[in-house]
Amino acid sequence: MDKPKYRWDEITQGKKVFWGASLAVMLAVMIALIAHSSTLADADDFDEYALSLSFIPGLQATDDNPYIKGKVVVIDFEAKRLDPINDSLSADLRATNKAELGTVVWLQCDDQVVGRYSSGGSALVVVCNLTIIDVSKKAKVGFMTIRGPQPPSYVRSRTSGQSHSGGKPTEEIVRYLASLPRR
Repeated sequence: MDKPKYRWDEITQGKKVFWGASLAVMLAVMIALIAHSSTLADADDFDEYALSLSFIPGLQATDDNPYIKGKVVVIDFEAKRLDPINDSLSADLRATNKAELGTVVWLQCDDQVVGRYSSGGSALVVVCNLTIIDVSKKAKVGFMTIRGPQPPSYVRSRTSGQSHSGGKPTEEIVRYLASLPRR
């Protein structure tokens, strides 16, 4: 049996519009997927690059007052990973690619015991040390210690023996970084 042959002029206008629109949508989806995968690859490359800055050989100290050059990435120095504080930085402060990155902040947070609860647990304050680094100079341009909020003054007895803290001083760190002069 022979397949029917179609001529372009025999196809209805509606079918032409349908297939033309379908082709345009498929092309747009393919372009969006390619652009998105490229963005994800760039983000992975940037994350890897930023994490490589958790160790900077030949780091020099300066007498400068702390400042921000370019945009910032905050690295959890102990865990050697990007700190979740990066998500709290404003878009004009947070680096998202290598070209914008000018400042690295090494963040080291520890719990400090400030008291004990009658249930036996410790009352903790999170204390974070920020080391601010100008990447282009390979220089430490600032250091700051920021204490988190006080722990709760009272805890329920069913949390017997558990420690409690006031939490990480995320807002205070973000405010401090945003307040630094830009160069």
